[in-house]
Amino acid sequence: HWLSADHGLPAEVRVYDRLFTEPAPGTGGRDFLEALNPSSLTVHQAVVEPSIADDVPESRYQFERQGYFVRDSVDGVDALVFNCAVPLRDSWSKRTATTAQPAAAQPDAPAAAAAPDSRRRRVKRSGSEVRAEARTQSPQLTARYERYTQTHALPPDLADKLSGRLEVSDFFEAATAAHAAPGVVAKWMVNGLLGQVSPEDVGSLPFSGAAFGRLVALVDRGETTGSIGKQVLGVLIEEGGEPAEIIATRGLAAVDDRAALAAMLDEIIEASPAQTERFRDGNKRMQGYFVGQVMRRTQGKADARLVAALLAEKLS
Repeated sequence: HWLSADHGLPAEVRVYDRLFTEPAPGTGGRDFLEALNPSSLTVHQAVVEPSIADDVPESRYQFERQGYFVRDSVDGVDALVFNCAVPLRDSWSKRTATTAQPAAAQPDAPAAAAAPDSRRRRVKRSGSEVRAEARTQSPQLTARYERYTQTHALPPDLADKLSGRLEVSDFFEAATAAHAAPGVVAKWMVNGLLGQVSPEDVGSLPFSGAAFGRLVALVDRGETTGSIGKQVLGVLIEEGGEPAEIIATRGLAAVDDRAALAAMLDEIIEASPAQTERFRDGNKRMQGYFVGQVMRRTQGKADARLVAALLAEKLS
């Protein structure tokens, strides 16, 4: 989704491709170095959610429409660096298909196996196809999909995932009744909840959709941080309960004491002269370093946006 460049954290994103441009480099007496792929590594400057600054190294994420990325544990010490682990699309097969020699032209190639009877072939349907079929059999789900896209103005992909199963849709309905911000609730539900539990298990969770809506409301109103919200969601999935009570009993209240955070930043700045100089020289990636240090000291409880604002005041 879109992020605010003013409030998000700068990060370096590394995307990898195959090291060679052909399947068998160095064959035919050629130097294998001639087949090196000059685009095997591309580096991009990006903006990421402030809430991930306190995540541990090697945390994994799906960057929407790009692939799965792992936070770097070495180069990412002083900044936020993410390495692509699995891309969503693989263009290699398309490239090699056009250059591969047909089997008929290879005299020693074994004969192709006979194609199985198409009537016996089982084609695995995608999740979107399964959800679409469910809506054709349920006028209620169809009506909700239309309301999610039209009244709530949700993107079609979010509306699809929230209206493809009655238990999921009922949960979302209860959550939005508790916090009337469908767009925010939808993102938390699809990216947060459904990222940890399968749609089939939503109906048996140990907490209600209303409790989930109250958790989203706490984060959305700024009464707690996104990082703490993720921790509370994990507790809810495992044990159930009430979000506000979990925050109170487990000491998860957000640290938003401006004076305390400012004093903490002063200590970190004094102990990090090299990073401070790089920040003042215009290296915006250093913001991630300082915010991350505060997050570690507060165990993820600090308001990342407030920390970033205080850092700008001190080092601008």
